Amino acid sequence: VVVDHHSDDAQTLRYLDEVRDQIQIVPFSGEFNFSQINNLAVSSLGGGYHSILFLNNDVEAMQSGWLESMRDKFARPDVGIVGAILCYPPTEPDQSADLTPSGAYGHVIQHAGVVLGIGVAEHFMKNEYFHDAYGASVPRAGNLPTLVTRGFSAVTAACLMTTPEIFEASGGLDEQLKVAFGDVDLCLRVSNLGYKVLCD
Repeated sequence: VVVDHHSDDAQTLRYLDEVRDQIQIVPFSGEFNFSQINNLAVSSLGGGYHSILFLNNDVEAMQSGWLESMRDKFARPDVGIVGAILCYPPTEPDQSADLTPSGAYGHVIQHAGVVLGIGVAEHFMKNEYFHDAYGASVPRAGNLPTLVTRGFSAVTAACLMTTPEIFEASGGLDEQLKVAFGDVDLCLRVSNLGYKVLCD
């Protein structure tokens, strides 16, 4: 399901027209409300799904197997939500200020889980250079934690997986939280149901 909120970019409209026979496109009108948009997407699915993936339209996969890895976590009956590490696009070679400590260019982390109590909530490892603990990437600097799958209070809904049953039992996304913290609230309610929230 793609929720189309007033798309007007010519390339986007061409793409939506090309895939119209393969996917369900649901129009959404009015003021932007992230929670309402995603609740609409879930209500448009119908039955027969083992899992739901919320995925923003600006997310691109860096490695194959990411979706299978997230789905694999649901083999554990204690897991209710799985998020993913998200990075900003790689730095450009002409931006010398963005060199990593090793002198290489790489991805900078946007999200590797959400920690509560820093302000209201903040992304773990935000603006640190990405180091893939399972493969080759920019060498780690200093004493930064290794990025591996671990539990958090919350993860961002820019890339968040759950099951239809858990989403429904939690009450879905709170539509009073129109832009921010709807995902944090959802994760906390899923935790209150007794499930773990992981960042993969």
